[in-house]
Formats: sequence, structure tokens, C-alpha cells
Amino acid sequence: SRYILVYKARRGDEGRRDTVCFTARDGFDVVRLPTTCVTIHVKRCVYCMQEGDTLQSVMRSLALDYNWLRIWSANGNEDGDPETTTVTNPDSLMTQGPQQIINIGSLYYVEEEDTVSGLASLFQTTAKHIISMNPDVEALVNTSRILVPGQEICIIPCSVLPIVPERNTFG
Repeated sequence: SRYILVYKARRGDEGRRDTVCFTARDGFDVVRLPTTCVTIHVKRCVYCMQEGDTLQSVMRSLALDYNWLRIWSANGNEDGDPETTTVTNPDSLMTQGPQQIINIGSLYYVEEEDTVSGLASLFQTTAKHIISMNPDVEALVNTSRILVPGQEICIIPCSVLPIVPERNTFG
């Protein structure tokens, strides 16, 4: 008989690495192959488009807004990653194959003294949104540990509008 190992990453698995080991043998246990291990690495800041997805629906589920142009701009140029799709026309995205991998934000490498709230201010987003995109960061924040320099995190910039002071309408 034949078995297929299937792994489907879920929201919250970003940045996760898992090692799965298995041993193959025949049905009578006469032939047993050596144990084989596979490491599964779930990339940050990418999303696998599914049937019916649009850039707008993906943005709505990730950033809670409808500004799909941010995802399009993150995918409009060749990024050097052969696994991600360069989106030249958002209307033809799903015609390129059954599953297209797209960038959903920018990877940022934490520097010395970076804080979640400081990065949120710098990239015009919220600390809550950074934590949402990087579940392992939540564990650091909850244990009062600071971000680790060199740590890779995903940021969707400009996911909140800047505060504009009200104009004085009195002449």
C-alpha cells in the first residue's frame, strides 16, 4: 500500500520548523528502510492562494482592511524567490496555476533595542497586528522578553492610517 504525508500550514504556523521522521516497510515487515526525517519550514510573510481567493479577500483576512493594493505592490516585482508569484495583473492571478504563493508583507530583521511598539510606530501599524502576523513574537511579549536581534518578523506596513489633525473651520 501507499501512504502520502500531507502537511497544511495554518494561520499561526508562520516561522515554524517541525521535523517529522518516519520508517517505510513492506506489508509483511520483511523489508524495512532506514528512518527518514524531513524538516518542514513554514515561511513568514507568504500566503498560498486558494480557489476563490482574491487579493482583497486575503488582505481583509490578514490586515482587516480592503487595501489589496498593498499586497499587489509586494508582488509586482521579481523578488528572487522562485516559489513566489510576480503579480502583473491581479485579475489573472489564479489562472497561472491551482495554487499561487504570494508575499503578504515585508520581512524585517530585528535590530538591537527594537520593540514591538516601536516597530508598529515606524511602519504605521499596530503592535497587535505585528503580533498577529508573528505568533512567536506574542510569546516573547507575554514573557516580558525583548525581541531577539536578527529575528525575522513579518510586517504589513501602513495598515493603520496616520492621525491627521483636524482643520480649524473657524475663519
